[in-house]
Order: sequence, then C-alpha cells, then structure tokens
Amino acid sequence: MTTFVLVHGAWGGSWCWADVTKQLSTQGYDVRAPTLTGLADRSHLLRTDIDLSTHITDVTRMIEWEDLSDVVLVGHSYGGMVINGVWAALPERVTGIVYIDAFVPDPGQSSVDILPWLNDVFADLARPSGGYYMDPLDPADLGVEDESALSLIREMSTPMPIACMREPLPGPDRPRDGTPITFINCTRPGNFADTASAGRELGWTVVDLEGDHFPSITQPDVLTRELIQTLNH
Repeated sequence: MTTFVLVHGAWGGSWCWADVTKQLSTQGYDVRAPTLTGLADRSHLLRTDIDLSTHITDVTRMIEWEDLSDVVLVGHSYGGMVINGVWAALPERVTGIVYIDAFVPDPGQSSVDILPWLNDVFADLARPSGGYYMDPLDPADLGVEDESALSLIREMSTPMPIACMREPLPGPDRPRDGTPITFINCTRPGNFADTASAGRELGWTVVDLEGDHFPSITQPDVLTRELIQTLNH
C-alpha cells in the first residue's frame, strides 16, 4: 500500500495537514504527517542545536522504525529540504516525490542559498531571540487572504530554529533513477516560479495551483486530488 509521508514547512506541524490527512485516509491511503523536532506539539523540545539534519533524521527514523515502503514523500516549502535528505538516505523505500511550493536543494545548498533575499528576512525574524529562533512569518505575506486561514496559521505557528534554514543539505545527492517528481507551484506570491520552470525542463510534472502558499489549509480538497493524481504519473 502506498504511504504518503507529509512533511510540513517552517513554523508548522502536523496540524498543517489535518484536512488532507483526513481525506487521504478516508480514501484508503496510509498517511503519516510527523511534526519536526522543536515545532508545534514538539515545541517543548526547541533547542539551539536543531538544524536541517535533525529534521531529516526525524523523518528517516520514522520511516525505518515503522518499516514503511512504497513511500510518496511530500514536502511543503522548507519540507522540500527535508524530503531531499530523506530520499537520499532511503532511496529503496521511496516511489514518488511531491514538492508543494518548496525548496529543492542539491547537496551543499541551504534554503537561503536558493532564495538569498530570505537571509535578511530570517535574520530580522530571529533578532528578538538573539539570533537563534525565527518568529513566524505572517501568512499574509505568503498570499493568504482568507481570514479563518490567517487566524489558524497565526495561532498555531511556533518559532523555528534559524539553523534549519542556514544548514546546507548534506550529501549524498538525491537519486536520479526516474522516480516520478511532481512540483505544485502556488501562484501567490509565486516565490518558487523559477523552481517550477526548472522542473519542467527536467521533465517533472508541474502543476500551477492558483492560490496562496498554504494549499493544505486553504485548498485541501484540490491538494488531495493532486496528491492522488501523482500516483498515476
């Protein structure tokens, strides 16, 4: 049975996927939506030494301990960094990759290498903590217009270690074995349009989704359909 492993973005948690998880489960799919260390329901574990490698290990160990196979890795935003590390670590268990408005790094690249203008943004968000933890970015700056979604995201988001955004993706590289890749490009504000264009040139399936950066919250029905559709690619 295909297992969707849903990896949230910065400041998020498993709560980001609640509606999508419910819909996928109702349709008979196995779903995991882990919360990364130091965030949301695991925010009591927040430490200065948490970084990208910590989060890659979170997901890698979950897959190994639960002996999951036929895994479709789904990464939203920062979650794209995480799933590339997981994919490289467990290539034999992964049968599909879905990036949702996400960073897609090569080894040696960090989030701020991919979008350098974010370096100053993140530094400003981390200043109140002495440079260790970023306060949540306002979802209105990421295209969210729905008031209920704005309220939910603002209420549930928790600080994020800035080291996660600055640590380069460790090697080895992700496999180049023909594993199907889908990139869902959210058009508002369109920060990952260049990644989507590069993906098209590489032969990925690229879906332009009209809407904001948080489709799991604002368009869960549409996103669920797109995730299921990736199984046909």
